[in-house]
Amino acid sequence: MPVTKIRSGFRLISLISLIALLGGCEKAQSDTLVDASTPVKLMEIPQLKHSKTHQFVAQVSASKQAQLAFQVPGEIALLDVRMGQKIEQGQLLAKLDQQDYLLALAAMQANFELQQARLKRARQLFEKHLVSEDSLDQTQTAYTEAKLNLQQAQTDLSYTELHAPFPGGISITHAKTYQFVDAKQAVVSMLNNQNFDIDFNLPVHLTSELDIDSLKQSSLKVRLSRFDNVLLPASFKEISTKPDVDTNSYKVTLTISRPANLNILSGMSGTVHIVQTLAKQQDLFLPLGAIYSQEKALAQVWRMNETNQLLEPVTVVLDADNRVVSGLTPGDNIVIAGAKNLNAGQKVRPWVKEGGI
Repeated sequence: MPVTKIRSGFRLISLISLIALLGGCEKAQSDTLVDASTPVKLMEIPQLKHSKTHQFVAQVSASKQAQLAFQVPGEIALLDVRMGQKIEQGQLLAKLDQQDYLLALAAMQANFELQQARLKRARQLFEKHLVSEDSLDQTQTAYTEAKLNLQQAQTDLSYTELHAPFPGGISITHAKTYQFVDAKQAVVSMLNNQNFDIDFNLPVHLTSELDIDSLKQSSLKVRLSRFDNVLLPASFKEISTKPDVDTNSYKVTLTISRPANLNILSGMSGTVHIVQTLAKQQDLFLPLGAIYSQEKALAQVWRMNETNQLLEPVTVVLDADNRVVSGLTPGDNIVIAGAKNLNAGQKVRPWVKEGGI
């Protein structure tokens, strides 16, 4: 037999042996791959409350708004605000020319001091029986009138300045600098841009299940059309006592606080979500096997992370009857047997009862 054929046969036998050896190794390795997770008995925390959700179309309005005007006439000397400008409470918004009012105040002050001196002299003369009681009364009346005129002049001078009654923003300016305005003529309008009212109509037929007490106790949320990915908490403010004849509904007003990152404006539309609890919360008790550590009202249990199936420690608050008060939410999967034999971060899987003959 030629040498080349012997070598080829040898190489072929070696190749077949190597393939068989690798196949055996792979089989051996595949036989050793076993599930390293620990089977545990789990319990899913149920929904303990039964609720009903109502939705209503709503509109945003300013909780506080005012049209501001001077109480006295005059020429505007200062109007240094613009529409949309943020305003602090007590900030000076506008000011009238005060010259005429300062002159009037000075005249009233002088007359008051004169009448005050006359009254003092009249009282001294009356004590000496040099003037009649009627003359003293006339002097007293003149003094009182001068005092009231002085107070009115001081008040009129204070009315020449317009200050913000609450924090907010300027919505409209109705006048300009150097313009003459009459008393009570609108100068600026402002509104509170931190808190807003949410108005919606509650149909009459729903008032039997959504009365004032129910509205106060329900979970109130508002979703604005412009910010549909944000659900804002709201609180009950008021409800009308008489239904609207045209809509056959009551006007309900809620209040929300504006988050710093949202530019909420009066007139925006949205939706009110009212989650009403219909039944009393059910009691939840934990099996003894679910607790691996407890100190007074605080119990430690294991919760399985749904993503990686690893155990996480959870602190649960119990009452005197071992009833769960807080710490667990509906949908949580907790271990209810053998909790003391497990460790944090341990990988587990739900235990499934195997069938038999």
